[in-house]
Amino acid sequence: MLSLTAAGLLGLATSVSFGIANAQDTGKNVISTLNAPKPLGPYSQSIRVSKTIYLTGQLATDPKTNLAMANASIEDQTRLVLENLKGVLAADELTIVLSQQLSSSKI
Repeated sequence: MLSLTAAGLLGLATSVSFGIANAQDTGKNVISTLNAPKPLGPYSQSIRVSKTIYLTGQLATDPKTNLAMANASIEDQTRLVLENLKGVLAADELTIVLSQQLSSSKI
């Protein structure tokens, strides 16, 4: 009786794991590039699902050194964040268009 129960639990666990694998296969594409900082946690720089792109938050971090621009002006930090976002989008062959107003005043 115990072996039948164990086999039943194994079968249930197997069917649940197959169901999860199928549910996660929703056409998500991970977008990753060396032109933006590496993520600090267990997530992707960006995910594309159909026509929607989900970008992670960006800090003023240099992608080459992975060091933050702690003592830079807010304008320089903002420019670097936008360059990092631009790098992630370019990895998926997308572009970002910015207004000149952004660079003329403090953020």
